[in-house]
Amino acid sequence: RAYGVVGPAAIRARLWVYRFSSLAALLQRGEWWEREPLSSPAIYSRRPRPRSPAAAKASATAGTEQAATEEPPPLPPRALPWVRQRLLQLSTVGAAVAIDG
Repeated sequence: RAYGVVGPAAIRARLWVYRFSSLAALLQRGEWWEREPLSSPAIYSRRPRPRSPAAAKASATAGTEQAATEEPPPLPPRALPWVRQRLLQLSTVGAAVAIDG
């Protein structure tokens, strides 16, 4: 439970195999890809974390005034939009250099 936010209990994933379609399918229906399910849906569950002594104490005193006044820690600051833009540009240039050699 980081920053007072609880993550999902489970994630369901459907996996597919993609292949290029035939030229006839591309010309007739405009379909570039054919796909088929790889397997049945997989469900990934997170394991429950052991409770820390501090969490156990906080839940025991949940009805008291002290527990009601406690606030979760603040979220970390997000990068400014121009910083995110520069990082995206830098990573794009890095990928291009890596591919081009």
